[in-house]
Amino acid sequence: MIADFTAKFVQKFISSPGRCCLCQESDSYGLLCAACDSLLMANNAACVRCAVPMQLNVARTHAEPLSAASGVAGYLAGSDPAPELIHSGEVPDSSGHGNLVCTACIKNPPSYRSAIVPYIYGFPVDFIIHELKYSSRLEFGRMAGHLLAREILRLWPTLKEDIDCVVPVPLSLSRLRERGYNQAFEICRWLSSQTGLPVETRLVSRTGHAESQTRLMRQVRWQNLEQAFQVSGKAEGLRLLLLDDVMSTGATLESLASALTAAGAASVDVCALARTPPPVPPVPIMVEESALSL
Repeated sequence: MIADFTAKFVQKFISSPGRCCLCQESDSYGLLCAACDSLLMANNAACVRCAVPMQLNVARTHAEPLSAASGVAGYLAGSDPAPELIHSGEVPDSSGHGNLVCTACIKNPPSYRSAIVPYIYGFPVDFIIHELKYSSRLEFGRMAGHLLAREILRLWPTLKEDIDCVVPVPLSLSRLRERGYNQAFEICRWLSSQTGLPVETRLVSRTGHAESQTRLMRQVRWQNLEQAFQVSGKAEGLRLLLLDDVMSTGATLESLASALTAAGAASVDVCALARTPPPVPPVPIMVEESALSL
């Protein structure tokens, strides 16, 4: 009887090898088929510093197409200059993460240099993350890691030369015992398999028991995460890429980046699979090249 139940459970809830994890219909090596992949909502017009989705009626002042050095890699290297923007009916293409900076980041730059968050939090990404996070479907960690690695490598071809290791956002010990795994680590290990970057889990720990941030207001999130992380390893001189599943207000990644920067990290960049859009998307403003400093 137990064996029958287990077989039915596996058949119903675990994706079949070689089948799409969502629709189970098409051959996709256990990831997404082309039809389901096309449903992903790309976070195209996003701030390069915090990845917040911005109003789509924004385009570069440059008339020429984005160069190969554009995007996050070009922005960090200085080959893609400060985002001088105008309002128009055009929308930057999917390689344009290096185009835009929101007013909030100009006024109050985050502790990290850049954020790569390729998708908007909506179907099917919300389903992928929910199943991974709350239903113990670890196969969705593989899917999320592959999707994130695909977009990061497209936007940042020199990633392996520029980053020393990937750091998944840690859970508190009580949350880890309750869930049994860290969803950020599950994504991270599959991203590592695609990028070749090592995963570092002993560098930082979470202090105390942080309340779930999912339903909290923005200001409360920031207050809850003040001094939420403790650096327990040697961060000095390391070039770090922090990874979380979803980026909402950015409070978690900001708190972690701040702690690692204070501990002497040479650079900190962040990534997540999806970004929660704000109620009113911000509009970027025109800035001089000297207005941004990393």
